[in-house]
Amino acid sequence: LKSLLEKGFVKVGNFRKSPNKSGYIYLLTPKGIHAKSRLAARFITSKLIEYESLRGRLADKLQALEENGHRMIAFVGPQVVKDFAETLIRERGLNISLANRCKTWRDLKTVDPTCFDIALLFDGSSETTAKISDATGIPREKIVPLW
Repeated sequence: LKSLLEKGFVKVGNFRKSPNKSGYIYLLTPKGIHAKSRLAARFITSKLIEYESLRGRLADKLQALEENGHRMIAFVGPQVVKDFAETLIRERGLNISLANRCKTWRDLKTVDPTCFDIALLFDGSSETTAKISDATGIPREKIVPLW
């Protein structure tokens, strides 16, 4: 706070007569509002760059699955990510389909393994795929991590 005061980003008013010592008010100065706006713009820009990077990585992964002959994919992860993936599939004109969605890998036990070519894990690793394969009976080669 002292640093913000020294830079002129904040001004402080207090109510000395008030017995309530939490009765301080901190106001952004015009200089502080300008600095906050620049920080917000930088934050949004960095998030858009991150979004585009993730979008590209996800699209590349989906395209690689198609190129490897997979058509029906069981997606394991959040609905919002599945929806995002489906948007990319449409945009890229990929000939694949996210046939099922499971919240967790344990839900894969309820899906007929003949209904999908591969299970795509939002949150997984090669170590996780081995564990899932052992627990579900789905062959390891049919389970791949998204990232």
